[in-house]
Amino acid sequence: MPFCKGTFTFEGGCKCKAVRYRVFVPPWQSRIALPYKSQEADIKDRLPISIICHCNNCREATGQIGTQYVALHALTFKISSRKKTDDPSTMTSDCEDSESLHGKEFEDKLDPSSWLTGFASSPGRRRWFCSRCGTPIAYTIDDGKGPEGWLPMVDVILGTVDRAWLEREDFKPDHSLWTALGVPWVREQLRGGAVGMAEHPLIHVDKKIGDDISSVIEWLSSMGASVEITIPK
Repeated sequence: MPFCKGTFTFEGGCKCKAVRYRVFVPPWQSRIALPYKSQEADIKDRLPISIICHCNNCREATGQIGTQYVALHALTFKISSRKKTDDPSTMTSDCEDSESLHGKEFEDKLDPSSWLTGFASSPGRRRWFCSRCGTPIAYTIDDGKGPEGWLPMVDVILGTVDRAWLEREDFKPDHSLWTALGVPWVREQLRGGAVGMAEHPLIHVDKKIGDDISSVIEWLSSMGASVEITIPK
């Protein structure tokens, strides 16, 4: 479903918290029109939009089958990064001293000691990730390298959005792009759901949904794993 039409802000970042970002979403009437369309098409969608991408570049760059993003207007996206000299114990979920992410222009002024790293995956295209924990963060197109008329955009990897926001239904992808390039079984699974797939509450494949898993939780906890049950049945 489309994002709510009111103003809201959401945050996210990498696993180790060295890289954090904040997105300010303006009210519907102030959002820019979705550029993913034919010039003559009369489409009312506006950014941000939650999508699944089937292209090979995204699959190879992220290691994900069916990479999920939130596509944003770059000026609504602010990102901050800790330095490699910072004490890891001081890393929090705060997003301080943040700047907009604008492809090569941003990379040119990025502090070399920052954990945030850019990789030119193809001409005019960059992938951003945390070089401390390896989390892929975003995809950008350099200024002037996108199709004519496109404003600066950022595709943020959906899995990096903080869990509290992902619980909202409007973060669920409602457009699947580049399906003509996709892996056939991935496309079919996304269209039809995981029909016939065995579902297990945790790691043990002998446990089914509804089984008593208290012993498995205890075992995982003894190894230091964080087990927070969000779907009890």
